[in-house]
Amino acid sequence: MNTYLFFWMFLIVNVANSYSALPKNSPCDRMARCAINKCFDSEKIKHAVETLTARDMYNEFLNQFHFVCVLTKCRRSCDRCEFCHYAQTQIKNFLQGSHTEMTCPTMERCLLKCASEGLSNFMKCSHDKCNKYCFNAECPHCVTMAKLVYEHICREHHILDRPLVAYNGTCGELFEEVKPKSQSDE
Repeated sequence: MNTYLFFWMFLIVNVANSYSALPKNSPCDRMARCAINKCFDSEKIKHAVETLTARDMYNEFLNQFHFVCVLTKCRRSCDRCEFCHYAQTQIKNFLQGSHTEMTCPTMERCLLKCASEGLSNFMKCSHDKCNKYCFNAECPHCVTMAKLVYEHICREHHILDRPLVAYNGTCGELFEEVKPKSQSDE
């Protein structure tokens, strides 16, 4: 399982949920395209599109994502995208033990607990224990970048027309149906 999935979800904790599809060639659109081109395995995407249901495809796409890949291979577009730049700052603050803005308090408390348990296990802990809070009702913005990337993949691979999907809506609407439901604080 991808231990960097948390970072993918955490990319946009400071962004309004009204963003779903950004203008083509905007900084965040370029970052999403770069992430797909440089940080996803195209063969795994193709296999998922041809053999999986919409929900399983969603999970496969997110399990492939590596935030470190975006930071290194898409650094310029990440720096220019407010969602990604904010996440870089928040992650840096977490790892240095500095103050964060607590935009998504439940998730951030979970991350602080993971950091207190030791940085050597931070990635695994954050993935296993904190990712679910990305979809918490108190943190509605967290899925914005995930949705943007999902929509790109959906359109590029004509997912709506696939036999195992056959969805009569938009890629954004399908994303809303397959993403994890809101989690309560445990």
